Amino acid sequence: MRGFLAALLLTAAGGLCAQPVVFKLQVGDRIFENDAIEIPGEMPESVTLRLLNPVAADVDYGRIQTKLNGEGAGFIMKTAPSTDGKTATLNFKMREN
Repeated sequence: MRGFLAALLLTAAGGLCAQPVVFKLQVGDRIFENDAIEIPGEMPESVTLRLLNPVAADVDYGRIQTKLNGEGAGFIMKTAPSTDGKTATLNFKMREN
């Protein structure tokens, strides 16, 4: 089986990219600290970007933008609060084939 490559980018106002890494990727119950991961097997149903506090507290939900394989993925993204910051979940079932 081909591996699934998930590459998500986070951009926000205020120079967030200049800050230390403050997010994690979650696939199922596995959490990764890299911004690009390769997962063997079939494509997962969803991937969650976990934006961590204290930076998450200063980022408005509307400023969280995701890209999948270089293209905007906002149309399949849902944002929500979490105990450690904010989450942005990409639901691949909503994606066009």
